[in-house]
Amino acid sequence: TSIHDGTGRLVFANRALTDAVDESELESARFKSVLLSHVDDAPLGFVTRLGQYYRLSPTRTSSGYLVCQWTPDISRLN
Repeated sequence: TSIHDGTGRLVFANRALTDAVDESELESARFKSVLLSHVDDAPLGFVTRLGQYYRLSPTRTSSGYLVCQWTPDISRLN
């Protein structure tokens, strides 16, 4: 899980996510542009620099934060 403010800045990432994805990548302009260009509540995909593919299910809260559930796409692992 990760939480981002209205500009896409990382506010929180749980330990499981930071073990799998480098925190600097979550703060990168590339990730912010992917996150902020999506349609609210529509799943989107993100490929890390190491080639790992994740499905993100972002939800915008009433206060403007984006809460993302990250799920690795195991069909793309091999």
